[in-house]
Amino acid sequence: MTDLVGRTIGDYRIEAFLGDGSIDQQFDARHIRLDRPVLLRLLDQRFGTGPDFSARFLNELRAVAALRAPHIVDIYDFGEQDGRCFIAQERATSTLRELLQQQAQARDPLAMLDLVGLIRHAADGLAAAHARGVVHGAIKPVSLYLQRDATPTLKVGDFGIARLAASFAAVDACCPARIYVAGASLERADRREQ
Repeated sequence: MTDLVGRTIGDYRIEAFLGDGSIDQQFDARHIRLDRPVLLRLLDQRFGTGPDFSARFLNELRAVAALRAPHIVDIYDFGEQDGRCFIAQERATSTLRELLQQQAQARDPLAMLDLVGLIRHAADGLAAAHARGVVHGAIKPVSLYLQRDATPTLKVGDFGIARLAASFAAVDACCPARIYVAGASLERADRREQ
């Protein structure tokens, strides 16, 4: 992917390859005219190509880009170039996953109150998305972006695989992943809480 460094995708000049995500390649990039740094995500072509996929991708990203909340990563732009869909989004300092790995390596666990505060940010972001009918569909520490300013802020990102609540049935037909928790497990958890 380093062969894309220096190239332009949409209005974004790629400056550095950051790594592979589960469904995309991620790059440090800069908007050409605004001189704004962004995280540019190029969707892996194995996960979909063609006009039907592109139309669905663009429709879902339109809904996600409309989300405005303090704890949701801003989507600046999205589109398609040379048969590849891309997303330009707010650049974060790191992810919750990276923070937890750093804390584990340093043997200095993140203070519980700090972690609870960050998770509260994620819950606020998800609640704002749900209020607009957008369901994330794959929340995990790598989808939670950390801005380390004076006060660390956590933002929910990676809505590229978000499912719109209104079209849940259609998405479930093509992506039948389910999470199952046995009733007995829930009953044991309830007793422990009491």
